[in-house]
Amino acid sequence: MNTHTSTVAETILSQLGGFKILRTMIGVTHVLSSDRGLDIRFTARNEKQVNHVRIELNARDCYDVTFYQIRRGGLDCKVIEKACEVDAEDLIETICDTTGLTLALPRVVGLNA
Repeated sequence: MNTHTSTVAETILSQLGGFKILRTMIGVTHVLSSDRGLDIRFTARNEKQVNHVRIELNARDCYDVTFYQIRRGGLDCKVIEKACEVDAEDLIETICDTTGLTLALPRVVGLNA
């Protein structure tokens, strides 16, 4: 893995809250870096039966996000939805809106006050 690949994948993972948060919130089992982004496989059940998300940095410095349903050991792969030109600040919202899953704990104001 070259430095650019590592940096892109680490940046995306950081923007999503990190591996520990993803594992806790949606049951991430695999995170794979690619030349242009990151693939995430998870076990959390959702309405659209998405269990794999591919996030790729495009030429416009935005993300293209593809949602998959992968079954039978990878032999059956179906694209559920694709979102193009997603800004970094909209990445979590795009994943949450498409899958119905929550990637972050809500912030409680005044809990320790």
